[in-house]
Amino acid sequence: MAGITQTRSDPGPVGDSDTARYLAGMERLVQAVTDLAGARTLDQVTLIVRTAARELCGADGATFVLRDADQCFYVEEDAIAPLWRGSRFPMETCISGWAMLNRLPAVIPDIYADDRIPHDAYRPTFVKSLVMVPVRTAEPVAAIGNYWADTHDPTDTEVRLLQALADSTAVALEHVRTLEELEHRVQSRTAELRETNASLEQFAGIAAHDLKGPLDTMANLISALRARAGDKLNDAESNLLDALEHSGHRLADLIPSLLEYARAGGAAPKVRPFDPAALIADATAAIAGLLEESGATVTVGELPDTVTGDQTLLTQVVQNLIANAAIHGGTPANPAAITISGRRTTNHSELDVADDGPGVPAAEREVIFEPFRQGAGAQPDSGSGLGLSLCRRIARAHGGDLEVGDAPSGGAVFTIRLPAGDD
Repeated sequence: MAGITQTRSDPGPVGDSDTARYLAGMERLVQAVTDLAGARTLDQVTLIVRTAARELCGADGATFVLRDADQCFYVEEDAIAPLWRGSRFPMETCISGWAMLNRLPAVIPDIYADDRIPHDAYRPTFVKSLVMVPVRTAEPVAAIGNYWADTHDPTDTEVRLLQALADSTAVALEHVRTLEELEHRVQSRTAELRETNASLEQFAGIAAHDLKGPLDTMANLISALRARAGDKLNDAESNLLDALEHSGHRLADLIPSLLEYARAGGAAPKVRPFDPAALIADATAAIAGLLEESGATVTVGELPDTVTGDQTLLTQVVQNLIANAAIHGGTPANPAAITISGRRTTNHSELDVADDGPGVPAAEREVIFEPFRQGAGAQPDSGSGLGLSLCRRIARAHGGDLEVGDAPSGGAVFTIRLPAGDD
């Protein structure tokens, strides 16, 4: 009898009592499989398995064993008395190791009649009989064991139920491993992004500081040249100084845009629910002078009651979009008519900033969001080319996005899409 793994050929339970035990076992197995499907950590899998294994067969004890290189780690147990929880044994000296190495269940009605059992390790315990099944039979990574305090001949039904639990456990362990890998990747990617954003902000700060000095010097030199030359400058010389002065102003205007762009990807937005009408009022007030100068009008349509996000950052987005519409969506003879509206969907809050201007051609609808890129119809000296890129960067930092399409009026509509939040 020693060294023999027992199997049976009966098709299943017979008789009313056997049928009742089988049905009860299947019901418990279904519950265990359901629980394992929702497990997210190894600890959760372990606790589900140790309890379900014992209850499936009405055993006096159950254990969950993980393969740890060439050792068996008895990670958890549920039993009438202590067994080996927390202990490690060499694979070749342990019955759980035998099940994993041979990829077969070990069914042992009498542990003292089987030479695979290290009898001295079992004498202090209550165990007289056991069944041990491998988890993932193709390449076992664990084992599940049931133990009885009295001599017990495990039935095929008990072995099948335990093996079915082991097969479900294999799927759960693979699921946990995948989740852990994904979590590690997310954390690694998040750390990389934080480091990149910090480096970008540091670079922008250094660049702003290092450029400010030469720009101030250039501006002072131009003023000194103008003062010294007085009326002696000819048209070509005057135009040259004008061009230098204009370039200096453009570079000076670019510096704060670079800092804003760098900082937009840094700290996480301070998210909370707020009234979008207040955001629009703040945004239009900040550029009241531009709106008056351009003659653009702003009409506010239907809005959601609340929007969830960083109100300060999103005000900057709406402000930039209104300013763009005022500058690019109209002419002195035909000022832009801007409409702001919004809606709440199942998963998102959306705000639209639409104008009645020339619109954005389909071929340019991604180009305009790239740093330092502008559409073909952009006016000379109309900005740094960072405004829309900054707006999309802020929207995506919220877990949302910024897109452009055709407005009902024929112009462009920029849609800010944000997670709905819980309000």
